[in-house]
Amino acid sequence: MGEGDQPLILTNCSLEETANLLSPVVREEQPEPLDVDNFGILTDDSPLRYIGFDQQGYHSSLVYQTPNGSRYWCPDVSSDFKPVVGKIYLSWDEVYKMYETYGEMSGFQIRVAGYKKWKGEITHRVLVCNKAGKPRGKMIDSVHPASMFGARSSCFKVTGCKALIRLRGIKGTTNYELYEFSENHNHELVSSENMDLTRKGKHLNFDDLHFVHAMSLNRVGATVAHRLQTSLKGGHHNMRGTRNSYKNVSRDIRMFIGERDVQLVLKKLEDRAKNLHNFSFEVYHFEGVLQAIFWADDVSKLSYQLFGDVIAFDATYSTNKLHKLVWNVYISTATFEEKWHNLMAEYALGNHIWLNEMFSIRELWVPCYFRDIPMCCLMKTTSCCESSNSMFKVTSGSTNTLVQFLMCFDTAIDNQRYNQRLVDFKSKSTTCVFKTGLELEVHAAKIYTQTIFKDVQKEIYKCMINCFITNVDLVENFKVFTVSHMDNRSDFVNHFKVSVYMLEHSYECSCMGFTRVGYLCRHIFCVFRLHQIKNIPDRYISNRWRKLSLPSRVYSISQRLSVDNSEVSVLRNEVADCLNECVDHLAFNVDGLSSFHQKMKDLKRELVDNFPASSTSKKKKQCVIEHLVGQHDDETIDLLPPHGIRNKGCGTNRRLVGPGEKAIENSKKNPRMCRSCNQLTFHDSRNCKKKPGVGNQHLKSRFSTDDLCFFGLP
Repeated sequence: MGEGDQPLILTNCSLEETANLLSPVVREEQPEPLDVDNFGILTDDSPLRYIGFDQQGYHSSLVYQTPNGSRYWCPDVSSDFKPVVGKIYLSWDEVYKMYETYGEMSGFQIRVAGYKKWKGEITHRVLVCNKAGKPRGKMIDSVHPASMFGARSSCFKVTGCKALIRLRGIKGTTNYELYEFSENHNHELVSSENMDLTRKGKHLNFDDLHFVHAMSLNRVGATVAHRLQTSLKGGHHNMRGTRNSYKNVSRDIRMFIGERDVQLVLKKLEDRAKNLHNFSFEVYHFEGVLQAIFWADDVSKLSYQLFGDVIAFDATYSTNKLHKLVWNVYISTATFEEKWHNLMAEYALGNHIWLNEMFSIRELWVPCYFRDIPMCCLMKTTSCCESSNSMFKVTSGSTNTLVQFLMCFDTAIDNQRYNQRLVDFKSKSTTCVFKTGLELEVHAAKIYTQTIFKDVQKEIYKCMINCFITNVDLVENFKVFTVSHMDNRSDFVNHFKVSVYMLEHSYECSCMGFTRVGYLCRHIFCVFRLHQIKNIPDRYISNRWRKLSLPSRVYSISQRLSVDNSEVSVLRNEVADCLNECVDHLAFNVDGLSSFHQKMKDLKRELVDNFPASSTSKKKKQCVIEHLVGQHDDETIDLLPPHGIRNKGCGTNRRLVGPGEKAIENSKKNPRMCRSCNQLTFHDSRNCKKKPGVGNQHLKSRFSTDDLCFFGLP
């Protein structure tokens, strides 16, 4: 029984719960004396008495008790996994993995206790249970150290457990010999169902850290990210890490960034300038503090060449009726002024200062006054640009560091370009439903993107429904067609002149539709229909509205800034995809999944043996964070991030300061005697709360003197 190969089956037993053991154990009513050999192995000839068998999930242990009532738990684990005194291990990683596996099968965690060196070479090492040691309690309150109050209520995990293994290094080699093994614990072992709550169980692997980081780039907090991951993995029992573990990821990333924020950003931009085509950036700084950064990649530069003539200004005050009146490009200036005055009279707004000021500068913002300006209809109010503002608000926050903002910006831009790629693919692979049956409409569907085609289709349709030619004049080498424009209620709106130059085959309308928006208006389409023109002339097809306006290289993976194209990342994704495809193929095949699971376990064992990982999780986590946010090779800090930046709408940046932070700040100060309260504290008589009138300062700032007198305050 001492070797733990066969569990002890007890009969005529009862459950008993004691103060020393919180969970019930199986107790024999009249326990028989233990075998002498087993007694010596388990207790080292100490007067321990076997009292029961403790089962915690899949973990089991033998429970012993000393005459003074102390209890010890001995893990009941197969001898194949137990440490063996006298065994030689080839490396420290092999020792650590062996004892860690033994602890996981038993129900306890391990940690390195210390080592000895002789002439720079490690001679002895010790691995202990994580509950070894004594609590280091504080005798005074850390928040009020001068008050002599008792220490605040807190918890500790150590119990002085003596379970351990000791090893000595073999000189001249990396081998270790195990020369001592203590297996009895003075605490209850952890149930197999709660191993995910232990320190190792809460340790996040690369996939978890990457998931939390990716969610933060889309402004998804740690708590929501934990809930999402729990749902994706099918429950908390399949999770690694608690909510606090997820919250600590952001803390660790910020601590890693520290004052290297600007250097990490510059390193990323320098790498892109070396590896990406036509990428450039400029940095402006003053006295070692960053002032501004400008950067642009190949796609941004191409987009600016084609679509860079867009203006936005604020006109969000307008009501719906005012908006319809202002942005009607077909009315004349006289009609606009007449309807404006009618609208002001209807709502009694004639004396409204702001509206009168806006009307006085109507030539600067009402479209009917600048129809002759090319692409004037691309000037939008900020209400039409709120989608762009929202896009960046979704991915970034005001508390981000510079390198975090850069990664959030890359994510937002890639999302925008992905949506553009979706629309472009839809335009090339699908065809809209035709309304008129004209060959003009079919030709427009071939050359325009679907979004613009719907606008052109509307103009073609309106030329048949709301427009008709009332007069034709022949003037030298061109004809002038008078086109009457009607609204949807068949009310007359305006007359427009379409001039047709016969020799040049050019068309020009007085509404300036092509100049305003870059595609032909309904009035010219009305003349096209009369002349039975089947195709839109190339000179009237703006390149910005064509399906093939951007080259195909803008959609390549190399142009996606938030994508990690490194070799290790590509291989890691391919391995994950291969695994997911195998699982998907065997989704409902029990035998196939069982066979695949066994093969994966064998492969995992082979990989662990051939590619041992570092035994220190801290170093591994550091490498993961470097992979996520970047690595700055040079330890010198050349530039510091700007400070004191206050943008519109960024808030007051005030938060409640907890007692822990106050204690840290107060610990840096020396307490002094207050003459008002006669205590050794961190305030003086000027701001002592016990001083008359000091406690009412917040009221004096909010109420008048008469109000304070009403409340009976000085």
